[in-house]
Amino acid sequence: MVCPEEEAEVINLDNTGVAFALVIAAGLSTAVGAALVFFKNIVNLANKRVLAAGLGFSSGVMVYVSFVEIFTKSTGAFEANGYAEKDAYMLGTLCFFAGMLLLRLLSFLVHKLDQHHGHSCDSA
Repeated sequence: MVCPEEEAEVINLDNTGVAFALVIAAGLSTAVGAALVFFKNIVNLANKRVLAAGLGFSSGVMVYVSFVEIFTKSTGAFEANGYAEKDAYMLGTLCFFAGMLLLRLLSFLVHKLDQHHGHSCDSA
């Protein structure tokens, strides 16, 4: 007789082919995109507005994915410490906005303490 705690976890490998296809597609798209810079006529098609929109979109996606990952871990940690799901969600949101406020305050203090502090893009 096997106890439920001792049962081996069964891993479903039905989607292995799809996973490998997605990994290969991602790798090939990176390689093809990098190879396109060697063709001058294709590079001339890209103007600054298209590049700015693409970079803005991709950075937004990366920030969103990072936020969701951190937020779920935060709410999970609050739930593990005995908070209800609703309270954990509220505390995770509160901590997120408190962090934003703290970073803004630090930025303000740095600029107040050092008037000449800046970035190369500030003068443009």
